[in-house]
This record gives sequence, C-alpha cells and structure tokens, in this order.
Amino acid sequence: MEAPHFYDASDPLIALARSLQQGITESPVDLEEAVAASSAQSQYARALGHAYQARTSVSAFHEGALGQAELQTTLRLP
Repeated sequence: MEAPHFYDASDPLIALARSLQQGITESPVDLEEAVAASSAQSQYARALGHAYQARTSVSAFHEGALGQAELQTTLRLP
C-alpha cells in the first residue's frame, strides 16, 4: 500500500501560495502552469488547484462567459 502524499512544499502551486502569504507578489512560478501541474502532485496541491479552478469557473459563470452545463462539469456536479 502506498503512503498518502498529502503535502509537498516544492509543488509549484504550494510554493506560489506560500510566497503570496508572505507578501511576495513577484514569483517565477506561473499560476496557470502551476494549476495545470497540480493534478499530478500532492493532495494539498490538487486541492488548491481544484479550488482555483472552481473560483475561476464560478466567476466566469456569473460574468456570462460560462454556461450552466460547463459550470457543472468544471465543478464535477451531477
């Protein structure tokens, strides 16, 4: 059985989040690339990536740029 891989500070999305927490706004990490890569990283990075995608999708839905069906797919709703 494989041990859970909950947190890895070297995951780009986690590193970016920690930098922002410290008030560092200049980062060599690209947000979109970090979010895309997060699906294959630690559970914490995947959760951050999913939360970012959900926030972005809900925002696009409220702006009229995303339909309800696409929103449900993005949020993984039935």
